[in-house]
This record gives sequence, C-alpha cells and structure tokens, in this order.
Amino acid sequence: MIIPRITVLMAVHDGERFLPQTLASISAQTLTDYEFVIVDDCSRDASPAILSAAASSDDRIRIHTNAANMGLTRSLNRGLEAAQGRYITRIDADDVAHPERLAMQAEFLDSHPDHVLVGSNEIVIDATGRTVRHGRGELDAAAFRYLSAYSPPIVHSSACFRRATLLAKNLVYDETKHTAQDFDFWLKLQQHGYGHRLPQRLVSVRQHGASISATRCREQSETAVDISGRALIDRCGKISPERLRALAAFVTAGEVPHKGLSDVVATAFAVERAFLEQMEAGRETRRAVRRLTVNTLMKGVWRAFGNDSPTWLRSQLHLLRQRPITTATELCAIAARRLS
Repeated sequence: MIIPRITVLMAVHDGERFLPQTLASISAQTLTDYEFVIVDDCSRDASPAILSAAASSDDRIRIHTNAANMGLTRSLNRGLEAAQGRYITRIDADDVAHPERLAMQAEFLDSHPDHVLVGSNEIVIDATGRTVRHGRGELDAAAFRYLSAYSPPIVHSSACFRRATLLAKNLVYDETKHTAQDFDFWLKLQQHGYGHRLPQRLVSVRQHGASISATRCREQSETAVDISGRALIDRCGKISPERLRALAAFVTAGEVPHKGLSDVVATAFAVERAFLEQMEAGRETRRAVRRLTVNTLMKGVWRAFGNDSPTWLRSQLHLLRQRPITTATELCAIAARRLS
C-alpha cells in the first residue's frame, strides 16, 4: 500500500455554508501527495451532498459517515483511526488552508525529526471573509512549550503532527473534553518531542456565531482553565497549586483572585523563572518568554476589565516593575495592535 505523505483530517456537522470553500482550499494545495479523511458527523443539511460530489471527482477524499451525532472529539478520533499518512494535518469545515500550507509543514517536519508538532500563524476572518486580525510571531521549541501551559500556542486548523508518534504512544483526543480538546492534545504530544509555530500565516480561521467557540464559550473557558491549571502545577511543583490555579483562571477566563492583581503578576513571573531555570535558557529565549508572559497577563487583564482604563494602567505598573525595558517594549506592541 502506498502511504500518502499527509492526511488532512476534517470533521463536519451541518457545515454547508462554508464547506465548499474549505474543500477548494485543500484541492488547491501545492503539495498533492495527500489523502483527505472527512468524518461527516450525521449532517442534516446539504453537507453530505457536497462531500459526495467532491469525492466523486477526487479519489484522495475518503468520507466516513457517523450513524449518529458523535460530536467533534469522537469524530476526530474516528478520523485518526482511518488516517494513513506520515503526517496528519487538521482543518475545520469553516476554515481555509493557504496553498503552501501542506508543503511548508511537511518540509519542516521532514527536516526536524525531534519535532512532533508544527503549526503556523493565522488570519482570523469573519463570516464574509473580511480580515479581523492576524496571528503574531514565530515560536521556537522553548517558547512553544512555555506558552502551552497557558493556552494553545497554535490554532487547531493550523496543526500538523506525526502519525508515528500517535501510534507509538497510543495518543488520541480526550473524549471527555467536548471543547478545548486541541489544548490538551498539544500538551500530550509535547511529552514526546518539540513543537514549533511557523511565522507564515498558512490558514484563515473563521469567526462566526455558529462556531463552537461562540456557541459553547463558557464550557470552552472552563475546560481551558482546568487544562492550564493542571499543566502549570505539573511544571511548577514548588509554587502552591492554589496560586497556579488562580493564575490559570485569570489568564484564561479573566477571573481575578481575591488576593488581587499583584499576586497574579507575582505568580506569573515565578512560573517564568521556574521554566527558564529548567531550560537553562539563553538571552534570546529569555526575551521571547518575557514577551509571552506580558502578553498572556495583558490578555487576562483584557478579559477581566475590558476598557477599564484605571485598571489597565495599574496592571501596566505591576508589570513594569519586572525588567522594565522588555516589558515596556511589549506593552507598546500590545497597545499598537489594540489601536490599529
């Protein structure tokens, strides 16, 4: 049997609105040695007809239809079982892969055998295709691992990972998690190798009212807080679990602990120090990790207080007490993005 270089994995449920554009974006890839495994999760709209028409004209498309609605996580695991490629990439049924996406990610994993996962930056678009915002910056292995304890360092639709690692370590998505399953999965994968985020924007991720992040926002937030809290506790055994859970709840959901903002900031920098000591990091890694610490904390401030200017200014003062020059530079970059 000829093994394709890449399996593109997608699950779809009632995705007729954006599905044709997603299918076309895979068909337009410059790398053509792929199979496209699609799990139709009992769609009731025109999705089955759209998929059938696509498969009839492209024998690389393999459709698996669930007899009953199983949800995204179980559908993805069914797709993992069916995958035959050396690498597996993800795409959601409302997102768009840019033409060089498969080629660039396959080339990266070919040349980095110690890496198990690679993603990319993204363009966030709305339902009409209008650009909302851009992803920012490359993440090397150290920065990728550091950020992974707080939030997914890549969007799900940009991921590409080694199938051999999944088979050797019996890795699948956690079916108890109906949201944020990618966050948990990236942490599991990194127990067996490195991750990397490419600087190129290789996928457009669609933001719209019917997406899981919109319809199950509360559940997704609660699951993410739990995943982040456990990851921080595993990483930083000398810091109290209570403080680490409070930090996770702040940066992920904007929940301000009773001890206040200063304690959250102090805990975040304690986590940073512990990580850098474990890594024996050099100057560039330290600067990259500091930028991530500040950016992560400011996202928590934004979730907690929004446009409350006095709180925003107080949070900046807390941060500026720690390595002022690096922190000030990052704060200016954040402010520029907010105003653009």
